[in-house]
Amino acid sequence: MRERGDDWSRALFYYGDDALNQYRYERLDLRLAKRFRVHGSNLYLAALWQQRLDDEPTTTIQNRYNSRHRLSVSAELEF
Repeated sequence: MRERGDDWSRALFYYGDDALNQYRYERLDLRLAKRFRVHGSNLYLAALWQQRLDDEPTTTIQNRYNSRHRLSVSAELEF
């Protein structure tokens, strides 16, 4: 994870396992976040992009969730 002086932070993660639930698992995550100062509080907004690098199922071969990428957003307010 790396923070810059202008309230932006970014992170790049790699996850890998040869035998997670009997399947190979590889994933790359990219996270971008921005801090806003609001009346003495901090507001953090972040986006997380997850990209699967393998063709294996997540849990079982009958898994119906077949997307290789996922995007999520989050917000945090710190008083």
